[in-house]
Amino acid sequence: MLFIWLFNSSCSKIVQEEFPDFEEKPVINSLVIDSMPIQVYISLTKKLDKTHLEGCDNAIIKLFEEDRFIEVIPSVGEGVYKSSLLAKQGKRYTLEVKIKDFDKQVFKITPPRKEKILNIVHINEAGVETDNGVTCPAFKITFTTDPNKKEYFQIRASYWHDYYSYWRNHEKQDDEESGFHIESYPVYIINISDPILLNEGLPILVFSNEQIKESVYTMYIEYSGSGNNRDFKMVNGVSKQVLCPLSIELLSIDSAYYQYLKSAYLYDRGRFDGGIGQVYQPYQLFSNIPGGYGLVASYSLDKYDTIFPAGK
Repeated sequence: MLFIWLFNSSCSKIVQEEFPDFEEKPVINSLVIDSMPIQVYISLTKKLDKTHLEGCDNAIIKLFEEDRFIEVIPSVGEGVYKSSLLAKQGKRYTLEVKIKDFDKQVFKITPPRKEKILNIVHINEAGVETDNGVTCPAFKITFTTDPNKKEYFQIRASYWHDYYSYWRNHEKQDDEESGFHIESYPVYIINISDPILLNEGLPILVFSNEQIKESVYTMYIEYSGSGNNRDFKMVNGVSKQVLCPLSIELLSIDSAYYQYLKSAYLYDRGRFDGGIGQVYQPYQLFSNIPGGYGLVASYSLDKYDTIFPAGK
C-alpha cells in the first residue's frame, strides 16, 4: 500500500492507492539478421522497486533451420543466448523457447530477401528547413523491390562528424584523451514529399511497397543534421548546413519489425507533450510475444558506399 502526500498552496490530502499482486512475465527479444549469428535475449518483468533488469540464463532454446534441428543455443550470460549459425535470407528458422515456470513459445522467422540500393544521388542544397530557414541537403535513393509481393523497408541514414572532445580533457586532465573524435548521428528527416512516405503517415523512413508498381523505385528524402549551431555556416549571408560524410543503409524488414518500428515512434512521441495545445496519446509498443513482452523479427541489409557530399 502506497501513501502519497500531495501539497498545494492552500491544502493537502492523502491519496491512497493499492497495487495488485505482481505477475512476472517473460521478455523475449531476437532480431534475426542476414549473415549474422542468431541471438536471443531473455529476461523477466520485475516489480517497480527493481532498478536492474536481470537476464534469464536458465532457458532452453532450440534452433531449427528449414525444420532441421541445429542446436540448443548456448547461454553466454546475462540473458544472452548466441548461436554459431549465421542466418541467411530466405531461410526459415524456428526458435523453441522454454523458460522455467512458463509455457513453451515457438517462433518462426524468415529473413526477407535483400533488396539492393542501385544508386544514390546527393543534393547539397535542396530545400529550406521550416524552423530556422537553413538550406538543407537531400538525397535520392534508387532501390529494387518486388511489386508482386508485399515487402517492408527501413532506410537508415547517418552522418559522421568530428567533434572536439573537450569533456575528456576537462574531466580527466589527460591531454592524450583530448582532441577530435568522429561520431555517428542519425539524420533528421524533414519536408517529406515522397508519396510512399506520405502514405505511411509518419515522419520516419519506414514503409511498405504497397503503392510501388514497378521493380525499381527512386525515393526523394530531405534531411538535416543535429540542429546544433556548429553544423551551420554563413555563405553570402545565407545560413547553410555543414555537409558531412553520409552512410545510408536499406533494410528489407519483415512485417513484425515494420509494425514495431512504427509503434516505437508513436510510443516515444506519446511520452511527451507536443507543446501548448497539443497532447499526444500514450501508445502501446508492438510485441509478438504471447503472454509476455518483446519482439522476434528479422531483416536483411544492403549498405551503400559512404557519401562525401563536401568532396572530402
